[in-house]
Amino acid sequence: MQHDFYIPYGICNFLYVIFKPFLPAPRTKELGIYALLGYRKSTILSLLTAENLLSCFGAFVIGILLGGLFHKGIVFGITKLLDLTVNNSEIPFFN
Repeated sequence: MQHDFYIPYGICNFLYVIFKPFLPAPRTKELGIYALLGYRKSTILSLLTAENLLSCFGAFVIGILLGGLFHKGIVFGITKLLDLTVNNSEIPFFN
């Protein structure tokens, strides 16, 4: 029962190591340079907001496209596995 703790702990540590470069702590030098260049806090905030919105929109579009490809691949794999006669061109990219 005590060993059940290690699996989620290991998963959390793995994810932390993978996503650590994307955390905001390393951005302090960049924000300091912006401040030294004379940017106001509102301008820095608008830059960071625009960057985050572009990142979110890009991730959304890539996720939708990869999800559609994954869906089509899964359906194609199931039809081949079960030897079904399905016209794969009729399978929608998005369901």
